[in-house]
Amino acid sequence: MSDDYKKDVTIDFFNLHLAYRDQAANYMDWAEKWANADHKRDKRRRFLRINARRNPEKYNLPNNPSVAAVNAILEEDEEYISLSYETHIYKAAMDAMYQVRYDIDGLVKLYLNGYFSGPHPSTQNVKEDVHKELGEKVHAAQHEALQKHKKRIGRRTEHGRNQQTTSEDQGEGERGPEEETQGSSVEEG
Repeated sequence: MSDDYKKDVTIDFFNLHLAYRDQAANYMDWAEKWANADHKRDKRRRFLRINARRNPEKYNLPNNPSVAAVNAILEEDEEYISLSYETHIYKAAMDAMYQVRYDIDGLVKLYLNGYFSGPHPSTQNVKEDVHKELGEKVHAAQHEALQKHKKRIGRRTEHGRNQQTTSEDQGEGERGPEEETQGSSVEEG
């Protein structure tokens, strides 16, 4: 247990067994702090009421002050206000410690049902975004490489066309000279 209730309310997901074990002790410690602060506040309230009735002139009250006049003194006393604040904080911390019990039980149920075994949905979106981004980068790199080699591929195509036109101009036809010679040798034999 620490003096900071915010730290004691925080649950470590990787040490649920420790949080579960320490929960009752933390609750008791904060309940004790609340009870002590409440006791101090009650003592201060009693002191102010008794003192206002015994020494009304110290508080600028008539000899027999009314209950409303004494309560007004309580509302103006800085120490009483501070003790009330402290009491409320400890009460809230105690309530939070009580809630931690249910939070731990819920986390244990989630763990047993496999909630923590797979990727978190928010990381799944990140993975999809990363894959999409990588795909776009690969596509861009391939496109750039094709553009770079386009001239080289274009020259090959033009060179092939030039050879085809020259062979057609020579009268060899679409098949080329080799096929014709093969055909003539078969006829001879």
